[in-house]
Amino acid sequence: MKTVFKSFLFLATAAMALVACNKTEIETPQNEDDFYYTFALGSPETRSILSSDDNGKFGAWENGDRLGTAVDDGKLGFSQVVLGDPVTFSIYKSGGLKEGETVYAYYPYKSSATSVAAVPMTIPASQNQAEAFDFDAMPMVAEGFVVPAELESETTNTPVGVINLLNLGSVIDFQVFSSNATYAEETILNVKFSASEAIAGEFTKDITAVQANNESTLTISGFTGKEVTTTVGDAPTIGSTRDAAAHVYMVVAPVSGITGSVIVTTNKAVYTYNLSKPQAFKRAGLKSFGLNLGTCENRVASEMNTTTFVFNTTDGIKTLGLDLPASNAGTNVERVVSDCIVLTGDKGTNDTYYPRVWNSNGTYNFRVNKNNTITFSVSEGTIKGISFEAGSNWNLTTEVGTLTGTNWEGSASTVTFTNTDAGRTDINTITISYTGGVAPIEPVALVMSDITCNDAEENENSLTFSWANIENASGYQVSTDGGNNYGEPQTECSYTWTGLSAGLEYTIYVKAVGDGTNYITSEAKAQQGKTKASENNEPYSTGFESGEGYTAGTNYQSTVTCGPQGRQWEVYYGNVTTSSKITDDQSLALRLYTTENYGYAKMNFDVSKPTKVDFKAKAATSNSAKILLTVYESVDGGNNWSAVSGFVDKELGSSASDYSYTVSGSPTRYRVKFCISEASTKPTTKNAQLTIDDFYITVSD
Repeated sequence: MKTVFKSFLFLATAAMALVACNKTEIETPQNEDDFYYTFALGSPETRSILSSDDNGKFGAWENGDRLGTAVDDGKLGFSQVVLGDPVTFSIYKSGGLKEGETVYAYYPYKSSATSVAAVPMTIPASQNQAEAFDFDAMPMVAEGFVVPAELESETTNTPVGVINLLNLGSVIDFQVFSSNATYAEETILNVKFSASEAIAGEFTKDITAVQANNESTLTISGFTGKEVTTTVGDAPTIGSTRDAAAHVYMVVAPVSGITGSVIVTTNKAVYTYNLSKPQAFKRAGLKSFGLNLGTCENRVASEMNTTTFVFNTTDGIKTLGLDLPASNAGTNVERVVSDCIVLTGDKGTNDTYYPRVWNSNGTYNFRVNKNNTITFSVSEGTIKGISFEAGSNWNLTTEVGTLTGTNWEGSASTVTFTNTDAGRTDINTITISYTGGVAPIEPVALVMSDITCNDAEENENSLTFSWANIENASGYQVSTDGGNNYGEPQTECSYTWTGLSAGLEYTIYVKAVGDGTNYITSEAKAQQGKTKASENNEPYSTGFESGEGYTAGTNYQSTVTCGPQGRQWEVYYGNVTTSSKITDDQSLALRLYTTENYGYAKMNFDVSKPTKVDFKAKAATSNSAKILLTVYESVDGGNNWSAVSGFVDKELGSSASDYSYTVSGSPTRYRVKFCISEASTKPTTKNAQLTIDDFYITVSD
């Protein structure tokens, strides 16, 4: 919820109003029995105010703001705000609203809410005032609207009633100024209220009991937090008098008898004020405190700290706790720490690569790939400057502070940079300047338990997997596409995979999900399961095309798995390619990068009762040397391999040819493996390629 405080930031304090800012689409009726009903929001000015002073500060709703809504004790959902005169929102109900039913609303919407009698709400311990104060910190409820008889079976865009949202919290206005001109030049970073009793935290509210004229129905309890901090983004100017003070706002619970201290942190010092007497904070009220930096008796000057992330030396990389990557390979950078600063890397919208430390033949740097993000954060401190020593590639942008070339200046506890889609960014070192800060608590990595396939070879079209519950895991994510994509977290410790083919092996991947702060999501555990073989044999064919589930790649220097689940190929020093293809759009290619690494591609699944194997193949080199092919077959599911007669060190031409051989014995677990084998005259490395396409296995009836 955003308010328009920015325009009023230096005016006298008085009343305030509240808003929100989520843009999810409202669900629309799907049949003739669904009826819309529109409601106006708030007072006649469509504002929710904190006091009766009409000269106060107000907030404005935005299109798409989400209210939590329900009819009677039915399912809780949300409705979107629509700007206009008045500001409105709509609900719909199958069969229409009935006489005597009650419409409930609260703000902000909580997806975890399951009952109107116990709606989860929060006054957060960390609040934000960037361009304007974010009043999502203020929980709000409305007295239920009881449906009169004349609303039954109507559909209308004209408001049928008014929903008045009532503030459950109280607001503090910290007015920061300095009678000492030197201190007036400082920049406010944050204001913390450390109270003697609970003033914030989570609680639940029975919104069915709310009565606008009965204050006892608007009380809250159950919260336990004793500290609230408001972080300031675009810092206001510190005036020389209270009338010209900078205003920093904070939502707290309505409580009384509160003592404690207020701590103002600037870019140069920390000021501590102890409350001289117990304070009371009224619901829907606003209380101001004048904080004169010039007369504060407890001022502690802050020193600027610096730390450097070094990515271009082996010692620097090891100091960050990263593994040194092999030559022409990388190590993902997901979270590293230098002193009080945490650097986290994320794929962003890049489906393939994380930011990573790269080893280019012994030269190291930090590569932020296309559409990756990197974030710097400090706990109980403020980042003031970031200096990048970058290579020739530089494409980072940020929406926080000011980025001039490779140097950033600003005032924030968290700064995120996004690499544009123009290409990657190469970085040697990153130096951070910051004030305050405490060493981050190292989160604990969860360890996923072993997974069991409960019904291997029992069903032709499904497999069920299970695992032990992991302590401190918030849920589990399952992947059925080789670990490339994971579903939404689930709480169940089992997963049934349906729609499978008979007689094939399938691999499931499962992660235990952490909270992202104290517990890190685990590495995935994998488990295979095989469906029951069908009595009917099926031939197998592939052209390694995208429509068959194969994704072309450019990584030829490792082992990759490609193809659809149950029909995957393991490829070493090779990949599916769109270049030098034989037919259609893609082929399977094996590369010879060094004379110690000979590429291969093998089936990771079985075919039953084969009689013949057909394929197309060609070889290309940069000189007159020939690349050789050896074909192996396995009749026991890949445990043992033997060379196929006529296909040992077979010399291939630069143009594709058709090849075939017969299979004897009608094995039930048949697999094929293509291998590059050594030629008498070595081809030039990196440019030697063996290409396979139009692979087909004929089976007996």
